Amino acid sequence: MGYTTEFDGKLKFKNPLTAEQEIYLKTILPDNDYQDTDDHPDWITPDGYRGYIQLEICEDKTGIQWDGSEKFRNSVEAVNTVVMTMQAKFPDFELEGELQAQGEEMTDRWSLIIVDGKAFRKELIMSSDVITCPHCEEKIILSDLTN
Repeated sequence: MGYTTEFDGKLKFKNPLTAEQEIYLKTILPDNDYQDTDDHPDWITPDGYRGYIQLEICEDKTGIQWDGSEKFRNSVEAVNTVVMTMQAKFPDFELEGELQAQGEEMTDRWSLIIVDGKAFRKELIMSSDVITCPHCEEKIILSDLTN
């Protein structure tokens, strides 16, 4: 078993997606099937990243989002692979926005953000107290109890 992180939100296309861009993007993000970069040596990857691209085009076609599959390791590298591969063919392809990440640990919260066209991991600072249950040792964020 591995560690699972879930993502919420979408990364929007900075410029409207053209038909040609959409066709090419669907080769990177086909419906209902995540891609392994090992199967695509022509893709441009940051620092030789090898792994899965677990993203999909949003239903409204305004951006991309997490496809919901488990154990999406190296999500930042995966997003940068999509961007770099698309930009090699379409230099004006850009994303903007952020995805909120929540790991299995209650305090494992962070954001995948786009800055100057590149994805980064931004750690979130917890603004409230975190306590540990004396019975099950589960971490509880006090602000979550008031919402």
